[in-house]
Amino acid sequence: MSRVQGPAPYFVCRTSRMNAAYTCRGRIPEADILETVTEGLHVQALMAVELSRLWEEQRQGRKKDITAARKNLAGLRETHQRFSQQVSGLYESFALGEISKTEYLAAKASAVKQRDDAAAWISELEAALENMGMDGSLRNSFASAFGKYLEVEEITSEITTEVLKEVRVFPGNRFEIVWNYQDELEKLILDLKGDHQDGE
Repeated sequence: MSRVQGPAPYFVCRTSRMNAAYTCRGRIPEADILETVTEGLHVQALMAVELSRLWEEQRQGRKKDITAARKNLAGLRETHQRFSQQVSGLYESFALGEISKTEYLAAKASAVKQRDDAAAWISELEAALENMGMDGSLRNSFASAFGKYLEVEEITSEITTEVLKEVRVFPGNRFEIVWNYQDELEKLILDLKGDHQDGE
C-alpha cells in the first residue's frame, strides 16, 4: 500500500491498477493503523515484562552453571546421534532378515521416542544457554526490545524501526501485525517450559 500525505494521512492500495486479479479498494486512515500498532505494542511489552519476571523467578536461588549446561548439551547431542544411527541400523537388520517386522517396529518406536525426547531437551538447553548471559542474567532481544516500551503512548519512527516488521491489511480493514524478535520470543518461552536449563 502507498501512503498519501495530507492533514489526515492515509494508505491506499494501487495494485489493482497494475494487476486486475487484485481488487483492493478504499483508503485506510493512518490513524487506524497507528492505533492498532500501539495496542499491539502494549501487548508485546506486557508479555516481555511478564516473561522476564517469570524467568527471574524460575531461576531465583538456583545455581546458573553454564559449564554444566554445555556439558549436558554435548551429552544430549551424542545421545540424539546414537539413537538416530540406531533407527537406521534397525532398518538394515530388518531388510537383511536379521529381525522380524514386529521386532523392527517395536525397537524402532522405542529408539525414535528416545531420539525425539533428546531433540526436545536439546532445543530447551540451547534456548536456555542463548537466553543466559555469562553473569547468569537474562539476555534475550525480545525481552529487552519490548520491555522498555511498556509505558509508551505514542508510536515513533524509532520504535517502529526497532520492533515492527510489517503491517498486513486484509479485506474489511483487518490488520495483522508482524513483529521483530519473534524467534527470540519462542526461545524465551521454550526456556521457561524446559526442565533442563541448568544441566540438571
